[in-house]
Amino acid sequence: MSHDRSACLLKDGKIVVAIAEERLDGLKGSDLYAPVRKKSLSNRVAPLRAISYCLRSGGISIDDVGLIVADHAVEPVNTESLKDLLPTKDKSKITAIPHPSHHLAHAYSAYFCSPFEESAVLVADTFGSQTSNGTEAESGFHAQGNHIKPVLKNFQSVWSEKNPHQRAYYSLTYIYNFVSLALGFAPTASHEISVSEAGKTMGLATYGKPRQEWSGIITLQGENIATDRFSQWALDRKIGRIRNGVLFPVPKPKKARLTQDHMDLAYAAQVELEKGIIFLANRVHEITGSRNLCIAGGAGLNSIINKRILDETRFKNIFIQPASTDDGTAIGCALYGWYELARGDCRFPMKHVYLGAPYKKEEVQASLQKHRIEKTAVSEEELLGQTARHLAAGRIVGWFQGGSEFGPRALGHRSILADPRRPGMKDRINRKVKHRESFRPYAPSVLLESAGDYFDLACPSPYMLLVAKVREDKTGQIPAVVHADGTARVQTLTESENGLFYKLVKEFHRQTGVPVLLNTSFNSRGMPIVETPDDAIELFLNSEMDVLVLDHFICRKAEKETMLGLAAHNEENKKLDKALKVLQRAVCRFPEERSLYPHLAKYHHANKNYREAIDAAEKALDLDSPDEGVNLHAILGMSYEKVREFLKAIPELMKAEALDPDEEKINTALVRCYRQTNQTELMDQELAKGYGKVMKRLRGF
Repeated sequence: MSHDRSACLLKDGKIVVAIAEERLDGLKGSDLYAPVRKKSLSNRVAPLRAISYCLRSGGISIDDVGLIVADHAVEPVNTESLKDLLPTKDKSKITAIPHPSHHLAHAYSAYFCSPFEESAVLVADTFGSQTSNGTEAESGFHAQGNHIKPVLKNFQSVWSEKNPHQRAYYSLTYIYNFVSLALGFAPTASHEISVSEAGKTMGLATYGKPRQEWSGIITLQGENIATDRFSQWALDRKIGRIRNGVLFPVPKPKKARLTQDHMDLAYAAQVELEKGIIFLANRVHEITGSRNLCIAGGAGLNSIINKRILDETRFKNIFIQPASTDDGTAIGCALYGWYELARGDCRFPMKHVYLGAPYKKEEVQASLQKHRIEKTAVSEEELLGQTARHLAAGRIVGWFQGGSEFGPRALGHRSILADPRRPGMKDRINRKVKHRESFRPYAPSVLLESAGDYFDLACPSPYMLLVAKVREDKTGQIPAVVHADGTARVQTLTESENGLFYKLVKEFHRQTGVPVLLNTSFNSRGMPIVETPDDAIELFLNSEMDVLVLDHFICRKAEKETMLGLAAHNEENKKLDKALKVLQRAVCRFPEERSLYPHLAKYHHANKNYREAIDAAEKALDLDSPDEGVNLHAILGMSYEKVREFLKAIPELMKAEALDPDEEKINTALVRCYRQTNQTELMDQELAKGYGKVMKRLRGF
């Protein structure tokens, strides 16, 4: 119930299904609170869509669930409020992890999904549970068998004017998050607790340079870390300011370009985070003596650090929870309920993250039919061969198969795929589909048996959470997935874990000699990864993706009819800006098609582009376009009225009224025109007509 709200359903200790709320409500990060005036413990919103999804997938009702366990960051869970919210008959089954709980939920999500029977656990998060000592910052645990015990704990206490002499401690990820917000990397949701898009900072850091005067944010003092210099450091860099006695980030203006200063700032944040996390990993090893390490919390997504821990510490094996941020705590809560409350015993290590519910063939076909999209049903062999050929020909392919991935990475079920051999492919995907920052790299998915040939990687990386050097003799073969520093964030594939996606990469290898595909998440900038077939089709049609592979269908963009259908779908969902963009593409594709111009005029008018609406409507009339259900004279008249050309508006509105005598908006526009041209008598007549139409409509109710 923190940012990245989520739900997980467990049966006899095994994950049945798990999903983040953002995949269902379309809000990246999803909100924390009900939209009321005051934010408090009682109005945190449970992930109700995700809960319903899990229950549907499991074929059960909420009353069939034996135990409901909740957690969120900072404050304790208000279980009484949760009992009021969840419609289960037996309220006694609703509970929470004992406070402080947040880092414990992360620890459960990592250790009990790992293959280890004994392990150290490291949790580093921006916001943990609030305690009398401060907020959880970093935590170390030792796990053995079915039990986890804490062995290390740092508490966050930020500087404030109320306690100016109290020594501050800023968590490592708080500092990284703060710098990310100062760089302008903030999502559209989760704004109450300021959670950044920290992955962008990791990508930008590669372009930065060290500055002596910017180092030393974090100092290592014996067995401890000190970060109390950060507040003054942030003020000196002008990335922070004091508001209401507390330090807040000063974001880069949205339209301001990234400069070398910004890149150096990202570099400084990355270096300091690496220094701190590696120090903590070594401390946890000293305390536990374990050869194994499990990682969770936001820092777990920093794949550069993960690889350094593997290479530079005494840990021999690591497992990183793929959903390391707060979405993963849903799994942690469920596993806590199983092992601690239900006293479960059996273990089910995580084999993959395809934890979403698969869609039935009938659901896929219904979505395709609704969108009037061109499709061809093919066998598995044809699907793999044709898709690989499309990729080898340089086409951008949307790939939608089975249940969705849990966590922020697309790992072959909700992916956009492309040929990594083409140097311009990264920029092409950015321009046509993703619309994201040019400094962010795309990742390679590689057959595990070939990974060592292409990357400096001696272990599997199934969840795209390790960054490795690309071997020098291979950088020219796969330039589209090589970052500026010669590294790549690698996903390794096996047939047992990745099924059809593995087979696709193998077929691409057979056709091209390269066992690697460019793999990025099936979304566009600011969007969550798609969940449903409808989501996938809409993004496919709203972007310049070339091919969509949806279940066993290979789909290409249909021509005019599909574009009109998509525009109508967007209009129905009140996405008028998207409807306009679709029509503009259609007009570019079919400039001689007369039936498009009435729709173009309608969507320009709806988007308040009145001059463009006039041009499109006049062209439609000149071409004698079929009316397509659009009153062109009404659009012309009302657009002329909006640009204050009243004498041109009046005759068009009169023609419009003759075509649609019941439309009140036409009379309203005429009233304004007559008032502006001092035609009082005509204005009164239109007022009377308009009033009569209103009364007639009301009587109809």
